[in-house]
Amino acid sequence: MTQLTLIRNSRPANCVYFIGHYAPGSGEYGRVAAPSAVAKIDYVTDCIRRSGYDVEIISPLRSTYSRGDRARESTSNNGHPIRYLRSLPWGTRPQKALNALHGQVALFHFLMTKIPPGQTIIAYHSLSLGFSVQATRILRRHKLILEAEEVYSHVPGIGKWRQLQESIVLRTADAYILSTELIRSYTNTRKPSLICYGPYNDAGGPSPRTNKPYRSTCVYAGIVDEDKGGALRAVQAAQFLDNSYRVRILGFGSDRSITALKRAIEQSPARSRITFEGKLVGREFQKVLSECDIGLCTQSSTANFNGSSFPSKVLTYLAHGLRVVSVPAQAVQESKLKAAVSFSRDDSPEAIAQAIRQARESSTQDPKRLLRQLDYDFVQQLKSELQRQPLARRATN
Repeated sequence: MTQLTLIRNSRPANCVYFIGHYAPGSGEYGRVAAPSAVAKIDYVTDCIRRSGYDVEIISPLRSTYSRGDRARESTSNNGHPIRYLRSLPWGTRPQKALNALHGQVALFHFLMTKIPPGQTIIAYHSLSLGFSVQATRILRRHKLILEAEEVYSHVPGIGKWRQLQESIVLRTADAYILSTELIRSYTNTRKPSLICYGPYNDAGGPSPRTNKPYRSTCVYAGIVDEDKGGALRAVQAAQFLDNSYRVRILGFGSDRSITALKRAIEQSPARSRITFEGKLVGREFQKVLSECDIGLCTQSSTANFNGSSFPSKVLTYLAHGLRVVSVPAQAVQESKLKAAVSFSRDDSPEAIAQAIRQARESSTQDPKRLLRQLDYDFVQQLKSELQRQPLARRATN
């Protein structure tokens, strides 16, 4: 029986349903998801399978097609079945509002009619999914495990109503998968919580380099954003490094942020040793990381979002065998990964450059061994949680 046939004809009793804005690879049917979310969902769903359960992904991700897109079935990067919900036309402001409302209603209807009572649902925390997931948890007695990557109330511009909505959602789950220990205080602390900083996959170490013109290559891979400032700090740090260092920037962002970054590179005294290579994915992205030595995590350490989210790029660097330099972000400093990271004393370009020089000469904990241990621990904890019934349900049995 193929996995798509499994979606159509039967759902095993030990099936876990993962709800999140997901699309494999670079997107399909006009549905394009955030790469970090796709990587995390791929990893967690694979851990569910390794725990002895089947898994099905329910994706309410909207289509960018102007005409919208019908409900579809597909398979994830790891071969798990996906069910896309219908997406309405998208373009004008009224269409966007209608599409958002339809997404909530369509997900609510699906959870009420297609998923049997008492089944386990893992939902990727999103302000657009809260109502449907919470309502069917009560009406269908689903066990809800909320996977929270960050607290959106810490993002500038989030209104009071959204903050209240998120507070309710974060405190009404049966269990949690959290990206950092710092999110625990925003959840129902009486309920179980698992920590998963991100994918613990071993992506292979850097390839051997010969005839390398630079002694050390640093890479910043992530969003280019003027407020977070990570890419800009990487550029600024280059001028405090000697000619044996090269800095490569891989990332995506708004036109304004990209233009500002390119201008900063052009004006830098170290511009001959800095390259901006845009957004890379898949093998092209892995190839560039395999050519680098040090990964940079240089976004602002004082911004509110750093208190409730873990920078996924840290794990990406470690998985590729790179040394990691980070600003003193609390989520990283208080994590189990801290032994594999070199921290700058503050966010200044001079301090970051000093940390880069120290990282090149230092001997940190073996990242591959650390990732293997974290992976093993998470799978065991996840398996135990999937076997556990909520107290309220046990009391009625």
